[in-house]
Formats: sequence, C-alpha cells, structure tokens
Amino acid sequence: PLLTGARAIAQRIRRRRATDGLLAPLAVLAAALSLITVVVFRDQTLATVAESARIKYKVGPTIAWYQDFLRYYFLTVESNVEGSMSRRFAVLVLLFCLFGVLFVLLRRGRVAGLASGPAWRLIGTTAVGLLLLTFTPTKWAVQFGAFAGLAGVLGAVTAFTFARIGLHSRRNLTLYVTALLFLLAWATSGINGWFYVGNYGVPWYDIQPVIASHPVTSMFLTLSILTGL
Repeated sequence: PLLTGARAIAQRIRRRRATDGLLAPLAVLAAALSLITVVVFRDQTLATVAESARIKYKVGPTIAWYQDFLRYYFLTVESNVEGSMSRRFAVLVLLFCLFGVLFVLLRRGRVAGLASGPAWRLIGTTAVGLLLLTFTPTKWAVQFGAFAGLAGVLGAVTAFTFARIGLHSRRNLTLYVTALLFLLAWATSGINGWFYVGNYGVPWYDIQPVIASHPVTSMFLTLSILTGL
C-alpha cells in the first residue's frame, strides 16, 4: 500500500508541509514501515530467520521464481487439498474481481460514486503482492491467504462497480452472471477438502460436492451455458 500510494502520500505531505512540517508525517511512515519487524521478529531473532532460510534453500523444498505457475497448477489438482473447493473459490474470486475492475477502469476511466485513486491503488497493491509472491521458495496455494483482506475490499469494489454499469445494460449483466456461474462451476469441481486436521469430522471431505448424487459443478456449468446463450 505504501509503494502504490507513494505519489498520493508525497503530494499530501507537500500540501500540508506548512502546517504539519516534515517530521510528523515521516515519523508516521517510519512507524508503518517498521510494523513488519514486529510481525517477523515477535518470536524469533534475526539469526534464527537467517538460519531457517539457509536450511530451506539447502534442503528444500525450494522452487525458483520462474516456476510460480506451479502454485496455480496445484489449484487444478482435483484429489489434493491444494485444489480444494474452498481455495479455488477464493483465488478465482480474487482474480475475477482484480481483472474485472481493471477492465472497467481502463475502458471507462472512472465509475460514478467510486474514487478512482484508491481503486487504482487497491489494484496496484494486489498486483504487486502477486508479483512478490513469485519469489517465495515454496509454491503452495495456501499462501494466497495473504490476500484475504485485499480480496474482501476488491469484492466490495467489484460489486459496486458492476451494480453501476451492469444493471443498466442487459449485455453487461448477462456477462457478469455468466462469468460468476462459470467461476462457481470451476470452484466446485474441487474436493470439499480442508487443510490437514481441518478435515477431521468433515463428511465427504475427499469428493466433489453433490446434490442427490449429481455434481454441483455440472449444475453451475449448465446454468452458465444457458445464461450465456
């Protein structure tokens, strides 16, 4: 957020320099930047972090940044918890909202009632986060959980945006509903699995969700095709 909002922050500091000076806003920025040290080193030292990184890169698993596509591949593996319904849905919704809002803003420039600046910074923060995620040594789909907060905000922005432009156009509304139904079909094609011990006590954790012996994914796919027609 600080990186994508650097321009707006600099403009605000220059605008209020006469009244607030430089020390106060720079102190706030320093505090925000130093927050990461509290999160990382709250229960470990710099030496333990360095040793942990050394062991991971020596013993593994360590996957290069250019193989980050494996993270998305794991989402498609049907019999693995990495490709479970819950994870597929979360990631697909995140990507749908990200590219949906990006497409609308690029085409229209702005949406009435939506502040363009914060919306662009939200898109930039998410995109930069996905880029930085490629440099992690492991490629598990569970790491997409870092975007939980951003995905919630993106979902709200997407709902508002498409409510503004979709309700006034039958074509836009049809495309929006068709895309959502296809997204649900893709998500429910995964098993109803949860992370390791989270499967305890969960019935049918190793199969796709079904209703009356009929796969839910087929139902959503049929609805998606009918809506598109």
